[in-house]
Amino acid sequence: MTTTLAFADEPKAVRYDADDMIASLEDNDPSKHEELTIEDGRLKVVGDGEGIGWFSDSQGPLLYKDVTGDFMIETEVSMHRKDGEAGLPEGNFSSAGLIVRAPGGTQGNENWLMFNIGFQNRFYGRELKVTRPMSIPKEENPLYDAGFHSLSTLYLLPEENTEPMKLRVARIGDELRSYYFTDGQWHEQALQQGMEVFGNGINEPVSEFGNGHFRPNGMNLPETVQAGILVNAGIDGTSFAPKRDGYALFSYVEIAPISNFDEALN
Repeated sequence: MTTTLAFADEPKAVRYDADDMIASLEDNDPSKHEELTIEDGRLKVVGDGEGIGWFSDSQGPLLYKDVTGDFMIETEVSMHRKDGEAGLPEGNFSSAGLIVRAPGGTQGNENWLMFNIGFQNRFYGRELKVTRPMSIPKEENPLYDAGFHSLSTLYLLPEENTEPMKLRVARIGDELRSYYFTDGQWHEQALQQGMEVFGNGINEPVSEFGNGHFRPNGMNLPETVQAGILVNAGIDGTSFAPKRDGYALFSYVEIAPISNFDEALN
């Protein structure tokens, strides 16, 4: 069982490099990825296995720590073509990043927030996704009969920069906020031109859009959550069949205690 980070005895940030990620992070399901390796000092994760990745009740690669209380998790990640050619993967949702998740998710009862970068739905950019337990009649879930019982809402945000990107997710109480690093500074993820919103539960309110920001605050997460890195391995956008044409490189993972959200901008 993974060791829980509560920061009572270790009040400073805990940082994991590529070797540490393999040795110290819990692997949710090794069948979801090829053997973990290190490339140019970064952890290489190649998605594999059944399912369509992190959408509704489906799962993909996940390496995590159990974390209690208020904290911030950060990584630097990039996506690459599996065939070695230049450019980006073309499988839909061939992406990788961060997740904060309630442990023990079951069908219809998954509860998490994901923030990633990669090739999304027809364009390269960030994805901010909230998945939560189903609390509406199945007749209102258009994908229920396809097996997608937990409700996912996807916020897809175009991004021109395809270089490795630093991402953060911060949790204080029952509120989560997401951040990305560009132009030499941290920015909280906000609504932006070109953003797409869809999923199998988009009519269910999941957040407050105060001052143009996305700040989920009604997810009812437990005190201890899984905080880690994940990969969406890529699918065919029409058939949902696997299209595993990419892999992710993670430079590091850092988990730190915080007392207010302003710290996530430093």
